[in-house]
Amino acid sequence: YYWPMMGRAGAVMRMLDYAGVPYKHKSEFGEIASVCGAFGAQTTVFAPPVVVDGDYTISQSTATAMYVGKKCGLTKGMDEDKALQILADLIDTFENGIGAAADKGGSSLKQFFEDGEPSRFAKLMGNIERNIQGPYFFGASLTVPDFVLAALTDWQDFTKLERLKKEKGFDPWSGYPKAAAVVAAVRALPSYKVNQLQVVRDGFYAKDELFAAYR
Repeated sequence: YYWPMMGRAGAVMRMLDYAGVPYKHKSEFGEIASVCGAFGAQTTVFAPPVVVDGDYTISQSTATAMYVGKKCGLTKGMDEDKALQILADLIDTFENGIGAAADKGGSSLKQFFEDGEPSRFAKLMGNIERNIQGPYFFGASLTVPDFVLAALTDWQDFTKLERLKKEKGFDPWSGYPKAAAVVAAVRALPSYKVNQLQVVRDGFYAKDELFAAYR
């Protein structure tokens, strides 16, 4: 259950596609409201994304990703406890970091990315980079954190960072080759290319004011 886009459900859908596991994406508001406490449902999950598997229901982007990753067999070589830390680190970097800074405006985003030696962003991404054993987080096999990293990068790239690079010449990923390679590998999967669901829907792209204030 998620809105008609990849968004925070991107990792879940990408893993299901990759593993060839059939699923139904329910994206109508009435369907989502029927399972989410945020919209009045008397359930044990609050907001989308929500995964319903038989009688089992789970929400939150990282929790659903871990659950689905296990179902899809994407845990080979993965240290589950360390993976949970990495997922939290990814949310801190992308949503609580890039996303929160952008919400405050272009100058705040520039400060987050570029102020300090190293910047707050560089410290956070340095930690992510050091956690990638190579070529993927846990070695030779794709696991849950790889798909979560790719989904979070897709969201930030498509909503603002591709335009930021084009207009301001700043590429946040240039200093993190292992992370960039993970994202490129997931994007190169045939299953990634087959699923044509939009990553972002209208209303979520950064406004012109953000880029004008990035100085």
